[in-house]
Amino acid sequence: LTLGGSGMGATEAVIAGRVTFSLNLKGPAQIINTACSASLVSMHSGKLHLRFPHDRMESALTTGISINTTPHIFFGNCTTNALSFMGRSFTFDKSADGFGRSEGTSAAVFKLLDYSRDVYGILAGSQANHDGRSASLTAPNGPAQERCIRSV
Repeated sequence: LTLGGSGMGATEAVIAGRVTFSLNLKGPAQIINTACSASLVSMHSGKLHLRFPHDRMESALTTGISINTTPHIFFGNCTTNALSFMGRSFTFDKSADGFGRSEGTSAAVFKLLDYSRDVYGILAGSQANHDGRSASLTAPNGPAQERCIRSV
């Protein structure tokens, strides 16, 4: 994938269009930036596009990517003591002292069962929401997240 010679080629607003152009894809192309939940929100958005007949889509390519392009994100995480001093996450463990940053990517193609030849999995359900007001910017709102989970 080449982004072209201009500085504009790597901006968030252009990336989705360049990917669809390079792969000759048709249909909606969008960037979803919801921080840690972006891959799941992308999947949910793809599911919605497939379910509503006005879109007439046979498949949805959903991707997620996390790239640490500058050290500035680490500085911000260090000043808030969010990063683990041990360099990794210990989820749901009493020894947890923060989280470990990493890079990664994922991609999945979703289709309606009517269009599928080989079925490798079935998306049982998904939902997305915003918690609204909580104790702080990064603190979860338990009741709002519980409502979201129950709505699936």
